[in-house]
Amino acid sequence: MSRTAVVYFGCVVALACFVLARAISHWETEDPARFFVYLAFAFLAGTLKVRLPGITGTFSLNFLFVLIGVANLTSPETLVIAGTSMAVQSVWRSSNPAKWIHLLFNVSAITICVQLAFTAARSFPLPFLLQLAVASGVYFLTNTILVSGILTLAEDKSFLAVWSRWFRWFLAYYGIGVTTTALILIVNRQTGWGYALLILPIMYLEYMCLCYDIKEVPGA
Repeated sequence: MSRTAVVYFGCVVALACFVLARAISHWETEDPARFFVYLAFAFLAGTLKVRLPGITGTFSLNFLFVLIGVANLTSPETLVIAGTSMAVQSVWRSSNPAKWIHLLFNVSAITICVQLAFTAARSFPLPFLLQLAVASGVYFLTNTILVSGILTLAEDKSFLAVWSRWFRWFLAYYGIGVTTTALILIVNRQTGWGYALLILPIMYLEYMCLCYDIKEVPGA
């Protein structure tokens, strides 16, 4: 990596360490059973990853659990769940010799994204659906920008070219995931958190559709 890329990498990791340390020092959980169930399924979500054409990196549906966390969990719980899922995504069936560097950056980036999304959604007394909209928008922008930034510096590519590819592949499935998650969470608020597990078949269906779309791309 170039010196600029190393500095960028170090800044992201350092900021993430600060965020995570502060969150863990204020750890609280209202329902341990709910936390561990969500953690287990977020772990599973990390294994359902795809490699996008023309992009160094993989995509999974762990952002769904970020939205669930914003709706139902505390900030520290959401950070641990998202970070665990991203760690699994980074190393699961990976043959990349630099996978541990990718692991460190990916977990750091998602830590920053989750904290920004959580803070933006919870800082004001917004209606439930507006909170989800704010969280999903902030998470989408910060995640794609941070990842595109390191790829731009490490591979000497155009930032807009890299970011537009993420945008092209990510946005449609992200929108579907956000919408279905919102519907499930609306039901969840009336009937109990267990119904949020309906996200699992939807998550797998999205994964299969994305795999099919990628196979249709020439040279993918």
